[in-house]
Amino acid sequence: MLTAFGRNYSVDVDYSQASARYFTRPTSGLGGTFTQWSTPNAANHWPRFIGGVGVATPAYRNFCSFWTKSNLQPGTVLSAIEGYFMSFSQGYGDSSNDFFGITYGGLNQIIVTYRLNGVANQIQHKYQLYSAANASITGLVGRGSEWVVGGSQNSNSNDFVHLAVGLEIPTFPGISGSGPAMSTGVLNLYWNGVLLTPTSVQTAGIAGTTSGNATFAVINGDIGQSSTVTQQTALGVFQGGASVPPNETGPNIDELLCLSKDSDTYEAYLQFYGISGTAAFEFQSLATQLYGSGSPFDNSAAKDEVAGAAGATVGAYNYRFESDFKNFGSSGTVGASPAGDMTLYGTGNPTIVSEHA
Repeated sequence: MLTAFGRNYSVDVDYSQASARYFTRPTSGLGGTFTQWSTPNAANHWPRFIGGVGVATPAYRNFCSFWTKSNLQPGTVLSAIEGYFMSFSQGYGDSSNDFFGITYGGLNQIIVTYRLNGVANQIQHKYQLYSAANASITGLVGRGSEWVVGGSQNSNSNDFVHLAVGLEIPTFPGISGSGPAMSTGVLNLYWNGVLLTPTSVQTAGIAGTTSGNATFAVINGDIGQSSTVTQQTALGVFQGGASVPPNETGPNIDELLCLSKDSDTYEAYLQFYGISGTAAFEFQSLATQLYGSGSPFDNSAAKDEVAGAAGATVGAYNYRFESDFKNFGSSGTVGASPAGDMTLYGTGNPTIVSEHA
C-alpha cells in the first residue's frame, strides 16, 4: 500500500472518522437566539499567538488549520454580520490583546484578524471568496454564490473545506519605545492548500509589548463577549436569516490544529517533518501537507513530539473530534482525559457526528 508522510492512500479510508457539529440559531425569530460553542479547558494546551520581545528574537510564527463544512441550506440569505469559526485572546471579553479570530459572513468573505492592542495595532486581511483572484480556488463565483450545503464551493467528497492560516508577528525590540510596523508581519490564508489573495488589507499601528498570561478560546463564537452568558447571543459562523430552520446553520469542524511559537509546538512540528525556510515557504508547506489532497493528514506520528520545557506535546494542541472533545495528546498530557478537554455550551451543546472530512 502506498503511503506518504504516514497517511493511508487506500480507497475509502480516511484518517478522520467524525467531526464536531455546532448549531448557530439565526439572530431573530424561532424563539430567540443562541449559539453552541466550546472552550478548551486549560491554557497550557491551547496556544497564545503573541509576538516576541528583544532585538535578537526571531519573529514568532504561528499556524492554525481545520476542516469545516457549512450546514446552511441553499437560498438562505446570510446575516450581514460576520460569524466566528473561532477566536482567542488573553481573557474572556478581551478583544484587544493578542486577539486572533477567523470569521465568515454575509459579504461572502473570510476575515482573519490579529490584534495586539486594539484596532489601532492590528493585522487584518479580508478575502472575498468570489473575487477574480479567488473564485477559481474557492469555486464561489459571485457575491450571491454562498458557501452552502452542496454549493459550488471547491470541497472534498464529504463537502468539507480545509482552511489554514499562517501568522508571523513582528518582534518588539524592547520593553519600551516603538516597535516595527504591524505591516511587516505576515498573514496568509489557504483554501484547500492554495493561497488566497486578500481583497482588503487593514493593517495599522506597531508591534509592542503584551500583558497577561491566560489564554481563552471559543470555537464557533467570539471571545470578545464579556461572559459565557453574553456568549449565548454571540455570532457563530454561517448565521442565517430568520427563516432558517433550526438544524440548518452552524458548521462541522474537524481536525483542528493550532501551533504557536509561544508554546514551541510550531517549531517541534516543523522540525519533526524537516520543514524550514521563510515564513511564506513554511506556511505553504504546512497548508499543503495538512490539506493532503482532500483527506486529513495523519498527525499521529508527530503527536508525541515534546514542545518546550513544559512537557506538553504537539498532540495536545490537536483536536480530532473522533469520539469526544479531548485533545490528541498522549496519555498523561495535561487535559487529555476521558471526560474530554473542552467545556461545551449552548442549548443541546455541540455534538460528535459521523460526518467527517
